[in-house]
Amino acid sequence: MRATQTSRHGSEGFTLLEVMIALVIMGVGLMTVAMAQLTAMRIGTESQKLSQAMYLAEQQMGLFYVAKPIAAGTFPDPGNPIEVSATDDDLTTFNRTWTVQTDTPSVGLTTVSIQVTWNNPAANAAQAGRRNVTLQGILR
Repeated sequence: MRATQTSRHGSEGFTLLEVMIALVIMGVGLMTVAMAQLTAMRIGTESQKLSQAMYLAEQQMGLFYVAKPIAAGTFPDPGNPIEVSATDDDLTTFNRTWTVQTDTPSVGLTTVSIQVTWNNPAANAAQAGRRNVTLQGILR
């Protein structure tokens, strides 16, 4: 009597090579998701600072609408540096200045340009440097 052997190549399970390839593919996918999450967090932080700077510029412009500036020139805010939120972990402070031009663009009108600048202390080398926002308006 003769013994027969059956071969079951490929039907018993995964080989070590297949498992390693699957792990590499999954690792690349997870790294991509992690990088996208970090980018979204950075953009969210930058957007928050931009919104805070615009708020500070609009706040000052609102004060000028109520009480028109009387002197022409460039003036720093006496409250500089301005900390919008004392609970910020990144220690970002803002500086606000404004430039007033009387009788511009015509007699009786005043052009006001408000600039808010800030540094992001938590920024990496690619994001380093001062950021700024400028708001311009014409007052009667």
